[in-house]
Amino acid sequence: MPNSSISSRRGALEECVARDVGVFVQAVAALELALDDLLCLANSRFNAVKEISKSYPVQLTQKLACIPSVAVLAKFDLNEKVGAAFLDEVHEFRQRLVHGQITAIGRDNSGYLLTVAKMGRPEKLPSGQVLRRDSKIYSSEDVYNLALKISLYRQFLEELRECVFKSGKGWPSYIVLPEGDPLGLGTPHTATSFNFAAQTARKAGQ
Repeated sequence: MPNSSISSRRGALEECVARDVGVFVQAVAALELALDDLLCLANSRFNAVKEISKSYPVQLTQKLACIPSVAVLAKFDLNEKVGAAFLDEVHEFRQRLVHGQITAIGRDNSGYLLTVAKMGRPEKLPSGQVLRRDSKIYSSEDVYNLALKISLYRQFLEELRECVFKSGKGWPSYIVLPEGDPLGLGTPHTATSFNFAAQTARKAGQ
């Protein structure tokens, strides 16, 4: 019975970790989609996003790097609290989860502790080239605070999106593509026009 009880508690802890990590990863994915939508809307409003990025920003860090330029075009005052480095820790944790492995799960006063390991860069030593495994420990409180940062940044993006929307006259439309080049930075191709007014009207009716 004691072993069964320990196993049950262990299983509950692992389920909690799986839930929190899953929610975090989905929050980052939703953030990337929100960034894509904002960049497409900015391109529709200003037709100047091509000047911001030479190629479509694929990586999260590349998309985030475009935001200050969008804010300038929209004459939007950037909040210093959500500056360029605001999501650095979020990005690092996401990279560790996606490209690394949770190697240990333990308990602490806040709930749980995660050890996430990721392979580092090759290092040359006199004895030869080696790879070091870089491990970092996160608490459940850390995971919560990182998710909170994403939520705060999403609020900031919504304020910026509203400012971008109001920067022009009439209802803008932008391109939503299943694949390819949403900002039209590359080779022209067939795309489906997405009407922003229709989307807003549907949301208002919900």
